[in-house]
Amino acid sequence: MEFPDIKGLLLHPKSTFEEIVEDTTWKKGLGAWFLFTFIGTSMFLLFSAAVGSRYIVMDFGLGTGFVTTLGLFKAVGIFFILFLVTATLCHLGAKVFKGTGTLGGTIGVLGYANIPTAIKGILSGFFTLIHYLMIQQGIKGLLLYDGVNTQMFSNLVTASVIVSIIFSIWITVLYSIAISVAHQIKIWKSFVIVIIANAIIFGILFGVYYIRPL
Repeated sequence: MEFPDIKGLLLHPKSTFEEIVEDTTWKKGLGAWFLFTFIGTSMFLLFSAAVGSRYIVMDFGLGTGFVTTLGLFKAVGIFFILFLVTATLCHLGAKVFKGTGTLGGTIGVLGYANIPTAIKGILSGFFTLIHYLMIQQGIKGLLLYDGVNTQMFSNLVTASVIVSIIFSIWITVLYSIAISVAHQIKIWKSFVIVIIANAIIFGILFGVYYIRPL
């Protein structure tokens, strides 16, 4: 697999996707997806291992909480399945709008569109480190819940939520651009496709995790 054009994906996504779609395959797309996911999870694990913590401050989509290293890699497996389902839904949606791309091409470009995952993992590691240092300061000085530290902790949580929202919007935009380029359809159509695909995924996850038989 050729190393992705990181700068192009970050600064000029449309033109970069136009170059990628010319010779991409589903194998290259999956390679890019695993690369970005590996970087994100590895950086998070590096930070969390350094502080002896497994606390995810920035939500990866599973909710904030304590997880084991094995659990995090299991989550990667779940994300992989969700990625394939999302790519298939986006492909089918593009066909409804008379898109010209193939499923392999769709997977190919969407794999590269997952670059925010790597950056989010790195930032999550920093958030984890900061949170750990705040806890240590509170334990040593018994000041974790005084006015200053409580406000700092609240700001950290707020910042993590805001960053998660920003990254969700970012990856939605990249997916929309990628689908638009791969299938030669208008950007607003690809945006609608991505939103609907995500809504379906959310509905499936909601049904699996929250709806229980009576």
